[in-house]
Amino acid sequence: MREKMPLCAAFVDELREVFGVGEMNHVMRTGLRPDCDPRLRVHFVEAGHELGAPAGVLGVEVRPTLLPPLSVLMPTRGRK
Repeated sequence: MREKMPLCAAFVDELREVFGVGEMNHVMRTGLRPDCDPRLRVHFVEAGHELGAPAGVLGVEVRPTLLPPLSVLMPTRGRK
């Protein structure tokens, strides 16, 4: 899906830099399961492709057209 959804992949890569690869991989594995608690769901939509289940008002939904770069949302706090 990385090739089909490059903006979503770039967003996840930024999250991995900020929160750590292990933590984000756990969030992704959990949030993409069909039986996942709706509060923990992740949903990606880009260029007609969709991954995960819609979160509704709960969970995390990623639509690249709506997101600023993560670096704008979260200061590095001394991290490089």
